Amino acid sequence: MQEVDKDYYQLLGVTEEEKKLPSDAFKKALKKRYYSLSRKYHPDAVTGSDDEKAKAEETFKEINEAYATLSDDNKRREYDLRGSRRGGFEGWGDGMRDPFEEYFGRRGPSKGRTIRTTVNVTLKEAYDGVSKKFQYRYAKACDHCHGTGEDKEKASNMDANDMKCPHCNGMGKFIKKTTFQTFIQYCPHCQGTGVLTPRCPHCGGNGMVDAMDEIDVQIPMGVVKGNYVTYTNKGCDSSDGGERGDLIVVFDVQDEYTDEDGNKFSILGDNSLLTKMRIDIFELIVGCQKEVTCLNGSKVKITVKEGSNPNGRLRLYGKGMPTLNVSLHEAKYGDLYIEYDIQMPTDKEEVAKVKEILEGRHQEKV
Repeated sequence: MQEVDKDYYQLLGVTEEEKKLPSDAFKKALKKRYYSLSRKYHPDAVTGSDDEKAKAEETFKEINEAYATLSDDNKRREYDLRGSRRGGFEGWGDGMRDPFEEYFGRRGPSKGRTIRTTVNVTLKEAYDGVSKKFQYRYAKACDHCHGTGEDKEKASNMDANDMKCPHCNGMGKFIKKTTFQTFIQYCPHCQGTGVLTPRCPHCGGNGMVDAMDEIDVQIPMGVVKGNYVTYTNKGCDSSDGGERGDLIVVFDVQDEYTDEDGNKFSILGDNSLLTKMRIDIFELIVGCQKEVTCLNGSKVKITVKEGSNPNGRLRLYGKGMPTLNVSLHEAKYGDLYIEYDIQMPTDKEEVAKVKEILEGRHQEKV
């Protein structure tokens, strides 16, 4: 009987969240799990009966094979593309035969692969809550082979010997024995089936082709960097007629925003904003009335008290960012903090006045 492959991710205990990690973070998590399992099943560390030792040795080989595949970006990409030979991994399609299907029938079509992508959001868009059209690339089932990757018309005119993989002589794997271990490597040419069926000329045998899709992404008010939304059945096509995978859109909210008049705003804490107000040194000394522009474009008059601290901040309550997932009428807002952008005098007479004031204060202290 043909040996049934393990799901590499399941074998190493990789979670769905870890699968979505960036490459470096994924490898770090994978390495930790691999070391833990290899220490547990290493032949030198297992005690017990001969059967228990034999099972541990077989598991140890499978762990090493799984780690060798998933820790290499190219091998992992190919594995994800083809999927687990048991049909349990949601990849782009496999084109493999499940030996259990011959006896119990097919267990049903699999769902397509999930896509995770990022949408850039300005601070103003996060404040208002908007809808943006977003185009993205996904794997679409080939219209000619319907995701199988095979040229069935050509294969129908060939016999079994013509399709036998010449690299592994139809075995589907290579076996290498050493003094202490036996290594099994599945044939990369036939993906372990022992058969090389003619490839579909339209998709190159992948079963999938690159395609573009477009959706209206709803950006809620108060969204922050790292928030995401999942769109069901908007991911990659299934290779065997199942549902499309899902699309996960992650919001990358910018930390700063500059309006048309040059007013700059930046994130300060959870729902607070920070902006700067231009003020000359005389206004700061004697006090004045100033007008501040908020992120929503409204104008607010504020009072600068006489002799205000140049390093201090003013605070406008309820003029910051809205909280997430609330309607416009129920929204709660953070605060807007204002720092002084002090403008020094450039006119000679004004410079002379400032100099006179400063010299007078110095003489008073002496």
